[in-house]
Amino acid sequence: RQTSPESGHRLNLSRESPLAGATKTRSRYCAPGREAIGGAGGRITEKATGLWKTNHTSDCFYHFEMGLSASLVKNFELKVAYLVDYKNLPNPPTLKKTDTALIAAIVYKF
Repeated sequence: RQTSPESGHRLNLSRESPLAGATKTRSRYCAPGREAIGGAGGRITEKATGLWKTNHTSDCFYHFEMGLSASLVKNFELKVAYLVDYKNLPNPPTLKKTDTALIAAIVYKF
């Protein structure tokens, strides 16, 4: 939990997990994370954040993100993520409270 005078209270939660599995290659099994024909392994990510104003606790903002990534080649991976943002008191009030996004990206890791 983090506190700052201008933003209020903040709660950050995140988790990253490898996908388990095995790929059969020429009558041998390859452990997750190793290179194999057809690829082996991937990663699931989750993140949740909440932000509340200290002087008006009903004014809050929540962010949730869930993603899936898979290795394409040595330094490249494909990542797909789904994001949900919720603002309890949007400004102006005519805006929707919930915003969603689906993102696909090719990531280079160096």
